[in-house]
Amino acid sequence: MKRPLLNSVTGKITTGYYAIMGPSGSGKSTLLNTLALRLDRNMSVSGELKLNGQDYSNAELKKISGYVMQDDLLNAHLTVEETLGYTAELRMPRTTTVEERRARVKEVMEQVGLTHVSAVIVGSPLRKGISGGERKRLCVAMELLTKPLLLFLDEPTSGLDSVTALSLCKLLKRLATGRTCTVVCTIHQ
Repeated sequence: MKRPLLNSVTGKITTGYYAIMGPSGSGKSTLLNTLALRLDRNMSVSGELKLNGQDYSNAELKKISGYVMQDDLLNAHLTVEETLGYTAELRMPRTTTVEERRARVKEVMEQVGLTHVSAVIVGSPLRKGISGGERKRLCVAMELLTKPLLLFLDEPTSGLDSVTALSLCKLLKRLATGRTCTVVCTIHQ
């Protein structure tokens, strides 16, 4: 049985910083996942999704965008710099030299304010590592390595205290206003 999860949704995103706000269960993540073409295989979209006035495919969108999930999936045993180094190896073009990857990792760590914890392990509930806010900034940094034009974030402030959440929002605003990328995130706080 098909039932609409989103109905009569219209919008336009131009360069800048956008928040999709609403209470829990209101469809924020569903809308974000629809825009980012990250839908469950059982779901279908009717209507139009356009990028720069053109229809777009998942492959095209992946080339120019990054996506930060609500829950991070990080290796607890790696340091911040190792995490970014491995991510750079996997995601940056094969033509990128080792020196260029290292330089980009350092640049992104500075950009998101993680240089001071570059040698600290990510950690887990059983092994002390970086803080929750630093983990979230690390997830953002991982996506910034490829210089996306569009950055999607699902509930980036979830689980963060108010000071850390504000700091992360300031970082995202800086990325958007500095013309680094357009930022679209869901938020309920």
